[in-house]
Amino acid sequence: MVDSLVKRLEDCSSGYQMHNGICYKAFNTPKNFRDASSTCAADGGTLAMPKDASTNAFLLSLKNAVHSSGFFWFGLVDQHQEGGWEWIDGTPSGATGHGARENRTTLAMRTALSSPRRHGTMCRCPDGYVYHQPSRQCYKAFNQQKTYDAAAATCASDGGTLAMPRDTATNKFLIYLKNAVDNNALFRIGLTDHRQEGGWMWDDNVALGSFRAWGPGEPNNAGNEDCGEYFSGSRGWNDGPCTRADRNFICQVTPIGCPSGYQQHGRNCFKAFNEKKSYDEAAAACRAGGGSLAMPRDQATHQFLITLKNQVDRAAGFWLGFNDRSQEGGWRYSDGTRLGSFQPWSPGEPNQYGGNEDCGMIFQDPKNKWNDQGCSSKQKFICQISLQVTDSCGGNLPGSSGVFISPGYPQTYSDNQECRWFIDVPPGHVARLDFLDFDIESHFDHVTVLDGCNNKQLAKFTGTNRPPAVSSSGRTLEVVFATDHSVQERGFKARYYPVVSSEKRETADPQEEELGEADPQEEEPGEPGPKEEDLGEPDRSADEEILQRALGMLENELRGEEKLEYGMEE
Repeated sequence: MVDSLVKRLEDCSSGYQMHNGICYKAFNTPKNFRDASSTCAADGGTLAMPKDASTNAFLLSLKNAVHSSGFFWFGLVDQHQEGGWEWIDGTPSGATGHGARENRTTLAMRTALSSPRRHGTMCRCPDGYVYHQPSRQCYKAFNQQKTYDAAAATCASDGGTLAMPRDTATNKFLIYLKNAVDNNALFRIGLTDHRQEGGWMWDDNVALGSFRAWGPGEPNNAGNEDCGEYFSGSRGWNDGPCTRADRNFICQVTPIGCPSGYQQHGRNCFKAFNEKKSYDEAAAACRAGGGSLAMPRDQATHQFLITLKNQVDRAAGFWLGFNDRSQEGGWRYSDGTRLGSFQPWSPGEPNQYGGNEDCGMIFQDPKNKWNDQGCSSKQKFICQISLQVTDSCGGNLPGSSGVFISPGYPQTYSDNQECRWFIDVPPGHVARLDFLDFDIESHFDHVTVLDGCNNKQLAKFTGTNRPPAVSSSGRTLEVVFATDHSVQERGFKARYYPVVSSEKRETADPQEEELGEADPQEEEPGEPGPKEEDLGEPDRSADEEILQRALGMLENELRGEEKLEYGMEE
């Protein structure tokens, strides 16, 4: 059997071989088409789709190495219309003829997505999800029965929503995906009319468009049926009850990626750094990369960080992102939130040894527990970058850090829209905005950044050059994306996060912050890290940032690149 699985990977494993950025594997186990599909789905992919001559030739050599005279399944079907052959991702094949309807041994390939790195980032799907190239989304069909709300909560815990098949290709792909898991089950999707009967809305609050794949006679609201679902098999959509815990479900996640060197765990990326810095220097280094010191809030994350740090240096301690500088014993994470019930302190810790241990770290192996340590001592450190992504057209962005994208990114945004996002960070911090990708129609579509304190315009961007970072003067920032009536581009992706305010540093009030002056600390006997003064440099002043932006603009002009429009006001 040759099963082909689609999955974004940095390399191929488990016997798979790479071809044009895609990993393939031929299995010599006879299965029928549905069982072969299920095998692929369980491994996070699909049957192979040889869409060009080069790939087809590669697969022939791959299958012949396993069984030269055998027949192998691949991902081409005419299940929706006899003779209308389509790839299982829902795209047309252009093929005609017969011969793929018999059950045979299967050539199974597992394909990693062929998209290249962008800005040092490798995009990937969460474990168990399958990437769908036409919609540029990750999907997973769950073989679990839940109510609509419980299913939506499961998807949200993976950083996504219930699946929203808005077009024919995506719909056909999800039918294939769910049938590979359970051909006889009902599967929930992210579609409801609970606000107004007959007013069907996707879970991102967008009204159901012209594409509608309802089954015959549906929706019929037979007994208060307000939630969308797939019938079993390939019979289309049905309106079903929301509160019955007897439906499977499909989740959808926007593929996001960790910067180079980082590893993903849950909705965050982490990296253990093999260099020693004071707490403030380490926090500044993490912020420079768009993140913060790591904030483990549960046992699973804590264990992940133990493995990560021990791969770098088992004998060293590492800074984590929590401190009690604002109030002795009042431990808070770097984002200003208090420590919860999960606090894996080493026995006898925190002990405030020497009277001034205000910063959190994790001991070396085999202790691997938390310790309070003098903030000016030099330790290795672990950084964390959030992967939380918001793709709605405006609204209050969740938390104090995360990622948001223009609606439709990375495909194209819509005409005639105005989206307003609001960012709010903890007291004592300012909001910082970094653009990770930027591609909008030059001169006619704009992204405007406003200071939330006084609504003053801080910057206005257009075109394809990636803008510089922008910081608010207070805790809030507003981002406005406005498009005209024509020409759609890819859009933008931006990261927001808190940075300690310069005002706060000047008053030397360390409440809820990562930066601040730290006095020399006496080391606790047996704890890692020598006693050293804090050598961290202060953050750049606002004037220095403006100068750097101006120099960047001048450099762009000298290079002859497309000029950015800046709406900077003094």
